Amino acid sequence: MRSNPRYEKVGFDEYELNQIIKDNQTNPVWISEMNCDTYCLQMYDWFFHHGFNGKHFVMVFEVLGKNLLNLIKRYGNQGIPIPLVREITKQILTGLYYMHSQCNLIHTDLKPENVTFSISQEEEFDLLYRHVFQTPLIHVYDHQ
Repeated sequence: MRSNPRYEKVGFDEYELNQIIKDNQTNPVWISEMNCDTYCLQMYDWFFHHGFNGKHFVMVFEVLGKNLLNLIKRYGNQGIPIPLVREITKQILTGLYYMHSQCNLIHTDLKPENVTFSISQEEEFDLLYRHVFQTPLIHVYDHQ
């Protein structure tokens, strides 16, 4: 979040919503009723970062891939194949049902950019390797 008291409040509000989603994953009612993934983004942690531009509220989420808008563009805005549409729709509706029935939340910003896809462990490791392990700091460390 930007370094601004207003954004900090927004950050804490979003943190509280994500904490509710996280805390209810192990709800026995959900497990017995649906016995499936919640299909909701998982927050791992949060912290403050103090930098040149002030204090920033930072939330840490699971690593995810591209979003639904990218998939729509991949198919040239001509339509996604029906089997994919069915699976994506099923997972979106399951996630919304979880948020409503177990968390008492309503998603108020559902749009293609906010529907993201999970990635494999190999893809996650590749992202980590390319964007963290190959930074100049790591190269300096490797050569000492």
